[in-house]
Amino acid sequence: MANHVKILNQDSGADMSGYVQKTDPTTSGMAFILSASGTTGAISVEAPGPVTMNYTVTGAKVGDAVMMNFQNDSTNGLIVGQPYVSAADTVSIDFGCGDETDGESNMSSANYEITVIRKVV
Repeated sequence: MANHVKILNQDSGADMSGYVQKTDPTTSGMAFILSASGTTGAISVEAPGPVTMNYTVTGAKVGDAVMMNFQNDSTNGLIVGQPYVSAADTVSIDFGCGDETDGESNMSSANYEITVIRKVV
């Protein structure tokens, strides 16, 4: 079991489909994978920004690795920062203004997916 990843459903905490082999079977430990998805409201950032948005991912802990994907075609000039766990159960991401001409960048609501990975020794 030391060379596998346990996948948990963020909504129910239920174990999803057992275990998946890690890409490097020489490492020890396990990684818990949490996920959340939803729809943001409109995001507007005036230069120079940034604006920090917070998203709930139940079970996330400070120090966990985070990936975030917006499922729309464009962020309409927003500069999207690296997501991070800022507090228990909270993923934060900073957005900056990429439009120096008008001094404002806007994105209408967008679907997003957040994945949090925690290595467990």
